[in-house]
Amino acid sequence: MNVRGRDVGSEVDALRTAAMTLGAAVQRARIEAKYRSSEERLELALDGGGLGLWDWDLLHREVVFNERFAAMLGYTLEEVGDRPQVWQRLLHPDDYEAAQPALRRFLRGDDPIFEMEYRMRSKSGEWYWILNRGKVVAWSGELRARRAIGTHLDITRLKQTEEALRFSQEMFRLMFEEAPLGLVLSQMDGTFVQANPAYLLMTGYTEDELLALTYWRITPKEYAAKELAQIRSMKETGRYGPYEREIIRKDGDHVAVLLNGCLVKGADGQEYTWSIVEDISVRKATEDALADAR
Repeated sequence: MNVRGRDVGSEVDALRTAAMTLGAAVQRARIEAKYRSSEERLELALDGGGLGLWDWDLLHREVVFNERFAAMLGYTLEEVGDRPQVWQRLLHPDDYEAAQPALRRFLRGDDPIFEMEYRMRSKSGEWYWILNRGKVVAWSGELRARRAIGTHLDITRLKQTEEALRFSQEMFRLMFEEAPLGLVLSQMDGTFVQANPAYLLMTGYTEDELLALTYWRITPKEYAAKELAQIRSMKETGRYGPYEREIIRKDGDHVAVLLNGCLVKGADGQEYTWSIVEDISVRKATEDALADAR
C-alpha cells in the first residue's frame, strides 16, 4: 500500500522490528539486573558468613575463587591462581593424603557432599584450619563430575578452643584421678554422682556401691544438724566449710574428715554440691594422744 508516496507496509514492518528489538533489549536488561542482584545477594551472604567461594570447572581444569578465599590465608587472587593444584600446594601434607580418598568418592558421586576439615598454609607460613564444603552441580554424559561449587570457612579459632577444652578436660581428669584428696559430686538430696579413687579408698566402697547411696547414709546421726547448717550456708553464699565431721566407712569404722565445697550448676541446669574431702584421722589421733599425755 502506498499513501502519498510512502510505503506504509515497510514502515509498519520497521516499527514492528524496532519494537521487538526494544522488547528484547528490555528483557535482557531485566535479566542482567536480576543476575546482578543475585550476585550481590550471594556476595552479601558469603561476606556475612565469612565464606570463601570456589567454583571448579573439571572439564577445563580451572577454578574460580572469590577474594575472601584468598584473603583468609593472606593471599591475593593472583597469588592463588586459577588451578586446582592450589590445594595440593597449600594443604598440610598429612591432610592432603587423607583428603584424596574423600575427594575421589565425592567426584564419583558416592558422597553427595564433600565436607572435610584440614590445615592450609597461610602466606605468613602459619597453618590455618579450614572447613571445606562442596557439591557437584553438573555431570557429564559419563556420569563424571563436570562442575563443583563449594566454600571455605576459617575454623582456626574453633579448633584452638576445642584443643584448649580438650587440654582442660585432660588436666581435670588427671587431677580427679590422681589427687590425694577425696573429690565428690553429689545432688542436692545427697545422692552421689561421681567420686574419685581417693574418696572411694577413704570410704571403702566401690564406685557402683557408693553411687547407690546418699551422703546421709555415711553421715553419723550426731552430725545431721551440723550438716544441714552447712547446706544452708552453701545455698546462701555458694560455698560451705571448712568443717570437720566423720564419715561411716563400709566396714562400719568412722573416719574423721575435713570438708570444703561449693555449689555448682550442671549442664542439665540442676544444682550440685562439689566437695573436697581430706582424711584427718591421723591428725585427730595425734591430737587425742597429745591431749591424753597432758
